[in-house]
Amino acid sequence: MEDEGATTSDTQDITSSFFNRMWDIKIPSKVKHFLWRAVHNILPTVDNLVKRKVNLEQGCKFCNNQREYIMHVFNDCAFSQEICRILTTGWIVAELDGFVGSFED
Repeated sequence: MEDEGATTSDTQDITSSFFNRMWDIKIPSKVKHFLWRAVHNILPTVDNLVKRKVNLEQGCKFCNNQREYIMHVFNDCAFSQEICRILTTGWIVAELDGFVGSFED
């Protein structure tokens, strides 16, 4: 269900506000740049490269989906979902180990 009151200007204001705050966060510049490129859909996905007349087989190389576009890479691809699951699980286990270890003396 779409918000009938939302406008393109509202969306641009939210995006602008997000990036204004993001530039102040203490993370590596390359991460900030990557996020900026992802939000603006200018990462070199197969879909974007084909639009620029690069001769490639269209499709995700990891899951054999018919299209590799930005939302597929970060949300829909079974391979990237599994990587995120592994990374998140490893992070949670490391955090729990540190938490439990802090009670041992």
